[in-house]
Amino acid sequence: MSETNPVYHLIVSGDVQGVGYRATVRRHAQQQHVTGTVRNLQDGNVEIIAQGTSDQLEKFFRKIEHEPGGGNVKEIQKNKLNASISYDVFKIEY
Repeated sequence: MSETNPVYHLIVSGDVQGVGYRATVRRHAQQQHVTGTVRNLQDGNVEIIAQGTSDQLEKFFRKIEHEPGGGNVKEIQKNKLNASISYDVFKIEY
């Protein structure tokens, strides 16, 4: 039985709503073969659940911070989840 890839919970703050940031995050996730979800929060931040290999995740984290599309990332809070969930795709939640 193989172990599932790590899962991270991220909260992204800055100018990240109404600027196409979620679509940019999904594109970066697809390019790095990262699965999970992205959604806007009521407080103006964006929440990301990301799953992949350590290498895939590191590249993804760099991309969403340094290539935010029309957005401007101020801070990313990352927490590794102790979860046995598994995602098949990366999707935007509304």
